[in-house]
Amino acid sequence: MSAFTLKTFDELTTAELYAIVTARTAVFIVEQNCPYQDTDGLDAHCQHLYRMNNGDIEAYLRIFDRSSVADHHSPRREGVAPLGRIITTESARGTGLGHQLVETGIEHVRATMPHVYTVFISAQEPSG
Repeated sequence: MSAFTLKTFDELTTAELYAIVTARTAVFIVEQNCPYQDTDGLDAHCQHLYRMNNGDIEAYLRIFDRSSVADHHSPRREGVAPLGRIITTESARGTGLGHQLVETGIEHVRATMPHVYTVFISAQEPSG
């Protein structure tokens, strides 16, 4: 299984944060033509799970505990941990990395958030 990095917002370096925002913009806004405000104020409350290769993000998702933070998609609910902003970049698609990423995210929630009974996944399937 591929090695992923898990960091809180405060642990991310400037270069890592820049690579994450760049990858999310490339996938969501450019490729999927979904113009929206990606920087929604929630990243500071999330854990960020990702894999980089030569300074570029290959796969990424963010995890937050909805019991402590309400997001703009649904109201705060106890016992729910969303995985969101899930991406694999174009060069990593078809390799199974996306499945490994989501499995790792779910495993992390189960291991570290005993009060969570539901993992909510927010994602889009790429068109084409």
